[in-house]
Formats: sequence, C-alpha cells, structure tokens
Amino acid sequence: MSIPLVSVLITTRNRPVELNESLQKIFDQTYSEFEVLIVDDASTTNDINDIVKKFTSIRVIKHKESSGYLVSRNELMRLASGKYFLHLDDDAHLVQPDAIEKAVRIMESDEGIGVFAFTVHEDVNPPPQEILNVPSKVIDVRSFTGCGHIIRRSVFEELGPLKEAFVFYCEEIDFCLRAWEAGYRVVRDPSLIVHHRVDWRLRDNIRREDENSNPGYYGKDWRVELGVRNELWWVLQLVPAPYVFGLLPYKAFKFYQFHKKNGYARSVRKGLFDFVRLMPAILKERRPVRRTTFKKWLQLK
Repeated sequence: MSIPLVSVLITTRNRPVELNESLQKIFDQTYSEFEVLIVDDASTTNDINDIVKKFTSIRVIKHKESSGYLVSRNELMRLASGKYFLHLDDDAHLVQPDAIEKAVRIMESDEGIGVFAFTVHEDVNPPPQEILNVPSKVIDVRSFTGCGHIIRRSVFEELGPLKEAFVFYCEEIDFCLRAWEAGYRVVRDPSLIVHHRVDWRLRDNIRREDENSNPGYYGKDWRVELGVRNELWWVLQLVPAPYVFGLLPYKAFKFYQFHKKNGYARSVRKGLFDFVRLMPAILKERRPVRRTTFKKWLQLK
C-alpha cells in the first residue's frame, strides 16, 4: 500500500497540559506520514507555544479572538495537505499505537468510505480491558464523535464544511447524513479507540455568560440548549417529509421529559424557542435526503 499523507488537526484553547499529552501520543504512532496542524483559538496563556516547540513539523494558527471549534476545524481542513483529515480534541488521544495505520488501511481499501469513526471511551480513566479486547471488524454506522474521527479530503471538498451555525453539537450527524446521501459510507472499527479524557461533571459546572452577558449560566445549560436546538434543526433540514412531521414533536417531547427531571427545563425551552425563531431560515435551506437513504440510515447504530 502506498502511504498517503494524513493531516492531524487539533483545535485547542487554554488546555496546555492536555494538549501536551495528546501530541505525545500522536508522535508515538507507528504511522509516520502525517502533518500536524493546530488552531490555538485565542488562548490566554503562552504555555501552548512552549509545548508545541518540543515537537517537530507542527504548524500553529493563532486566533486573536475565539471563533469556536467548528470554525476552527473547517479552517484546518482548508489548510491541510493530507488525503485524510484526522480530527482529535486537544484532550483526546488514540489508544493503540497503530491506530492511524489500521484506520488508513481500512479507508484505502474502499474509496466509498467517506468517514472513519473511532470508538470513543469518554472518561478520565483509561479504557478497561474488556473494551481493549473487542475484536476488529468494519461496521457501517450513522455518525462519528467529534473528538476522534477521519474525513476523506475528497468528501469534505464535495460536501462542504461542517455546519458552523450549530456552534456545538450535531454537526457530526448533519455531515454524515449528507455523506450517506452522496453515496459514501461512514464506518467504525470497534477495536480502534480514542480516549477522550474528559470529566463532564467538572465542565458542566463551569460558569459562563449567556448571550446577554448575564453571569450564572452553566456549561450544562449551554450544552442542553444547543443540543435541543441543533437536533431539531438537522431533522427539519434533512429528514424527508413523511418522517419529519412525526419526528420533530417526538424529539421535542423526549428532550423536555428527560431534561426536566434533571433540572434543565429552562434550557430546553430556550433551545426550543431558538429553533422556532430560526425555522423560516431553516426551511429556506431545507434539502431533505431521499427516503431510501433515511430508512437505511435509521437501521444503523
């Protein structure tokens, strides 16, 4: 197999310790034909520059003002040189040292594979042995998780960028459903794992400002609000008419039912309100996939 160039793409902000660990794991990989591009999305510390200097062949794009990770990821894909774009969060790393090599072999074996989704272990602790011992096989899946996946360059060029208007959440489903509609596969090998070293309990309690700069807005509030809005957004924009009319109220009800008991009814209401406000614009851009595509996609996991 000829060895194609892989572009490893990371967007980071104020997490130098996490970035250092992730970069070290990348350079421990058996696959050597890669470049590393990083967007420093307006970090307020210079530690990231000191960390990057320890590694070779890394290009850093510095943002003076934060643009968010979706804008940054699209920017990185436009600047990258590789045949494949490996996206990793700054707090995520590939567990197996030959993970890039195996994933590239899978994608090289079938030009119809547009996206490779790594299995994600999301915890501060390493994956347990039962996860590490899962046998290798290639399966078709609905979508990927943003913290660890590979997009074929030609598919990005054909489909266009990740949906930046989402800000956070559901860009993966939007991109993958469009990929399936265009005739590409989205696959995963359960044995190839990304360890996302995150503790959501801590991040969800970080205080934020709301859109009116009022303090007391927590990370979890923001995640629920955007999750509700964006989930309904992609449904309205991409789902065929026979399904969309039933799916929209069903999802809205399930969101409210689930999050209300956890104390986030207000965030659900804000997400619903924002979705209703955007409905005229979403309907203008509505491009539903074919019924056959959606039915096939629904059968996947």
